[in-house]
Amino acid sequence: MAERECESDLSAARRLLESGFSVVLVKGGRVLASEKGEGVKPLLLACQAAGSDARGSSLADKVVGVAAARVATDVGVCAVYGRLMSEGAARELHDEGIAVHYDKLVPIILNRAGDGQCPMERLALGANSPGDAHRRLLEFLNM
Repeated sequence: MAERECESDLSAARRLLESGFSVVLVKGGRVLASEKGEGVKPLLLACQAAGSDARGSSLADKVVGVAAARVATDVGVCAVYGRLMSEGAARELHDEGIAVHYDKLVPIILNRAGDGQCPMERLALGANSPGDAHRRLLEFLNM
């Protein structure tokens, strides 16, 4: 997919994210999926809804940590925007050749209590590959 189309799709996904969604996938100017909710579950639902069309899509998400980065890598997105993104996620996405955009970069994604690392991040970091992380997250959330 052309880089310009990927960036145009990312702009559209960002606009929808700002309208109240938690995660949005756009490809070829068409919204593949948009979900509301907390944590990584909306991303997993959006990827399931998009199916194989997710490959080459652009993703906008409120929070992008390593868990979200590995799911995005596994489904084959071309660009990711996060309002909040962890350094590890940005590094992994960049290393995979995925365009990275964020508003705020933080060392790690914290748990909801704010007193430690997000448990989904720990789960993803223990995986051997993006596909393994994606599978583990789905299993953990009984999806």
